[in-house]
Amino acid sequence: MFQNMINMKQLLLCIAVFLLLENNASAQLPGDVPVAKPVSQGIWVFLGKSIPKNMTYQIERRKEGSRSYEKIGTTTVPASQQEMQKRQEEYHKYFEALDPINSKDIIRLWEYIQKHSTTDSMYSANLPMMHLVTGTAFFDKTAEANGNYIYRVMLTGSGGNSISQKESNPSSSLKKVDFPKLTFISKEYADGKLSVTWSVKDPLNMSHFNIYRSVFGKDEYQRLGSGQIQRGVYSENDLLRLLAIDPIGNQPGWYEYLIAPVDAFGNEGERQAKADGGNIQDYYAPPVSNFRAVSTNQNHEVRLSWRFENKRYLNGITVMRSSNYDSGYQRIATLPVGDTAYTDMIPETGENFYYYLVLNSANNNPVSSAKVFVAYTGTSEKPIPPSPVDAITIPNGIKVYWKDDNSYAKGFFVYRRFNTMEDFIQASPMIPKGDSVYSFIDTSGLLQRGEVYEYIVRTLSEDGQLSKNSDTVTAYPGIKAILTAPMNLRYHINDGVITLMWDDMTDWEKNLLGYKVYRKVNNGAWESLPNDSIQSKKNFYMDSTMSTQGSYSYAVAAWDHFGNESEKAAISLPGIKEMTMPPPPGISLRQTGNGIYITWGQTSEDYSAIKIYRSEPGQQPRLIGTVKEDDFYEDKNVAAGRLYFYQFSTVNNQNKEGGLSDKLSIRVR
Repeated sequence: MFQNMINMKQLLLCIAVFLLLENNASAQLPGDVPVAKPVSQGIWVFLGKSIPKNMTYQIERRKEGSRSYEKIGTTTVPASQQEMQKRQEEYHKYFEALDPINSKDIIRLWEYIQKHSTTDSMYSANLPMMHLVTGTAFFDKTAEANGNYIYRVMLTGSGGNSISQKESNPSSSLKKVDFPKLTFISKEYADGKLSVTWSVKDPLNMSHFNIYRSVFGKDEYQRLGSGQIQRGVYSENDLLRLLAIDPIGNQPGWYEYLIAPVDAFGNEGERQAKADGGNIQDYYAPPVSNFRAVSTNQNHEVRLSWRFENKRYLNGITVMRSSNYDSGYQRIATLPVGDTAYTDMIPETGENFYYYLVLNSANNNPVSSAKVFVAYTGTSEKPIPPSPVDAITIPNGIKVYWKDDNSYAKGFFVYRRFNTMEDFIQASPMIPKGDSVYSFIDTSGLLQRGEVYEYIVRTLSEDGQLSKNSDTVTAYPGIKAILTAPMNLRYHINDGVITLMWDDMTDWEKNLLGYKVYRKVNNGAWESLPNDSIQSKKNFYMDSTMSTQGSYSYAVAAWDHFGNESEKAAISLPGIKEMTMPPPPGISLRQTGNGIYITWGQTSEDYSAIKIYRSEPGQQPRLIGTVKEDDFYEDKNVAAGRLYFYQFSTVNNQNKEGGLSDKLSIRVR
């Protein structure tokens, strides 16, 4: 039945989409004219129903009120299934509210475009992506957020002849999206699956819907994809029912859901119609932890404290007390679920009292906690030290943090010592009670780099009593070292092997780990050399990998045990230059259609090849072609709107490559 629901949904989507295209096609056939549809991050343009096999769609754009068009792109049919998948990966970020087309449907669409010349019977639940991957749509990601545009689409044959030319609707005419109000209807759990149902009377522009889920009411809603939840629609009593089936399994859990309508183009409406459910049985209530009863030894007070999670699924807390463990319990208070402490005025001293909590779950089924015991004696007692306590290294110091469930504490003090032979000294002011996790950042000027320090925390009660020491924790401060760069860097060359030498630093850097050695060729970037020294006493390095071409620079930096690196000490030396040929003369770049056509002048007959390199801003040059006989090269692997730099080199008959030419730039229109 669920598969039938999905099929019905697909049919409804198909009808809605083609009605939209028809409404924007004036008197022409559905899908016969371009349609410009704004979405959240740009404008999706439907180009036409003709699949551009041996044809090309050329897209131009103008703002409303302007008469001049500018070319913004072209598209054609994909050459393979892999190219279809690549197009989807490129465009999915603009349609994240829609489920991507799966691999099975990619294959189905690929088979369709092999057999048909139009999109008349082509279908996918993700309509905009279907047309983008098949070449019958274009996505204008450069459109201004509030800009109004008209698009002109020209379909040309393989020989460049014009087949058709048409204008789209103004994009502003399709901006407004009205979504319906959705209503939560019911939920049901069985066999590890939770089904949740919503309804809508008039779907308006809704063609899809997304489900968002939060676990145990944490308000961190995550969208569930098609592989995580099943969705479907069906009709009942003049209403459209929206069904979501969540395979939550049998592990106890409680979930909250929001549903968001989505139109056929990935525009998503507000999340609404909150629903909840799970597989938690009626007896479920969160376990109580850290339930304590402590006598204050004054004013006949006993203070209770506790902790539990998932408070939103409770209806209340009842406190019970008795002087007997097994019987005679009376209700002494009913508290809201947000309370985690209660002070009881006991009737007499010198008596034992027992307490337990009754938690009323979301289904009003009471659950009792364990029982705790307290004896009121009238004498002061020391508070309990906090636990757990930990310390970590942070920049310029040490952070000590801890938890404490003692509701009767006034605050805490942090103490520090350098070694076990010393006494702990107070390192912090009093840190007042009031948080679930406490911390103290120690950036004292007494801290020294590389030394390990011990810390303890003590609790101060409201009666002025200090607890015993907490567990001892240790850490070293994150104080960066200022390492001296290696001094007196020098070199000598013997049989093509370069030996670098520098002064031994172990006499003044006690935490020295070793050295890192770098090299750069000509004006390139520094590169770390392999097998560099990690021995503090090895103050030399031998490099036998230098070629005979170019000039070289070396640098050495010191490293310590804490990962700190000094500045580089650098030295330059010239390489042995060989006779190489200069770059070709008379280089010229121009755009032709979808490529860059490159020519150059006559070169000496002693050359064997011309090499072409390309880069983009911030990138290193990359070899894209080698020409051995011609005096031209065409780069077809370019994209509209990008700026490219080209450089050239000549290879002589001894297969030695000369230096690169200066960069020539061109931006693709």
